[in-house]
Amino acid sequence: FRGGIRFAVRELRFAVYPQHRGKLTFPAFVFEVRVNRNRSQSIFDQFMNTGTLKRLRSKSVSINIKAKPASIKPADWLPASKLRLIEEWSEDVQQLKTGEPVTRTITILAEGPLAANLPELKLADSPGLKQYPDKAVLENNVTESGIASIKQIKIALIPTRSGSFKLPAISIPWWNTATGKQELTVLPEKIIRAHGE
Repeated sequence: FRGGIRFAVRELRFAVYPQHRGKLTFPAFVFEVRVNRNRSQSIFDQFMNTGTLKRLRSKSVSINIKAKPASIKPADWLPASKLRLIEEWSEDVQQLKTGEPVTRTITILAEGPLAANLPELKLADSPGLKQYPDKAVLENNVTESGIASIKQIKIALIPTRSGSFKLPAISIPWWNTATGKQELTVLPEKIIRAHGE
C-alpha cells in the first residue's frame, strides 16, 4: 500500500554486455496500466477491464562505454567485479596410491561475466601423473548486484609411480570493474605425493 492505495509492483532486470565502445542508448519503456479509482474493489478487478487505461513511458537512458585498455591483450580481457579460484580434492593428496585415481575440482567464481565467458584452464603435464579433465559445468545465477557465474572443472589424476608431483600454479588475469585495475587471481602450486603398495 502507498497512500492507502494498493499497488502491484513488477521489476525487470537486464544484464547488458556492450560489445563496442561509444554511446549506448536504452530506449524508453512503454507500460500500459488500468487505474481503478474505486478503493473498495479487489486487486483482481484488473482482469475485468474496469477503470481507466493509462500508458506510461519511462525516460530513455544513455551511457558512455569506455574502450578496453590498450595495454591488455584481448585474451586477458575479463571484466568482473570479483573473481575467485577454489580447489578441492577427493582424497588426502599426501597419501595417494599409485594406480588409484583422485579427483581434483577447480571452481572459478565470478561476479559480472557469464559462465560461458570464463576462461579455459591450462593444466600442465607432469611426468608420471595422468590427468583426465571432465567437461566443465557452467552455472549463472541472478543476484541483487547482477550475474554470479560458476565454472567448475573436475580432473581425475592417476599417479603411475611413487613419489612427489608438482602441479604448477594456475593464474587468471582479469579486469576489476570496481577498482578500474587489472588483477591476477592465482591458485598456488600444489605438491602431491603417491606411495606404492
